Amino acid sequence: MSDFLIIPESVSGRVLTAALSLVKRLISGAPKESPQVTNFWNNRPLTETEFYQIKDDFLTERQYDPKAIKRKYRGDLRFHIPILGGWKRYVVVTPRKGYVIEGYWHIGWDERKSGGLSLVRIKGRQVRVLLGPNETAFFGLNRDGTQIPVEIIGSGQIGDGSMFSQLPLH
Repeated sequence: MSDFLIIPESVSGRVLTAALSLVKRLISGAPKESPQVTNFWNNRPLTETEFYQIKDDFLTERQYDPKAIKRKYRGDLRFHIPILGGWKRYVVVTPRKGYVIEGYWHIGWDERKSGGLSLVRIKGRQVRVLLGPNETAFFGLNRDGTQIPVEIIGSGQIGDGSMFSQLPLH
């Protein structure tokens, strides 16, 4: 039995994400970098049961960006728009050494009092995740919903052109 429910990303969600790809590249201020793919239609909050099932020893260390803008209300999308002061700093997360991914995996976040899960499949080993103003730890889930141990292997900022800039951004 899996620890977390993995709901497949909808076809319409994948189409909308692809359609917005160019716009997201432009509003990032870094059109040559891989754009952010997680949106309100392809992520979900963790249930209370799931939140308490997170294995602390499988989480990354907690990170945050003290300069990141705070969301003023639930629909506040400024954090998605770097050219308007949105979140820019990221860390690169990967399954820990020795852990084999079977097909794809998912990334989730834990902000101590709440958390969420991206429904977008990660097909490689590494993914960029944005840092906001709250201390956040990240976790990984296998495609069957079981938690996998992850670690941070790098960091950067949108627009820095680093070796991580072509990794998917969730």
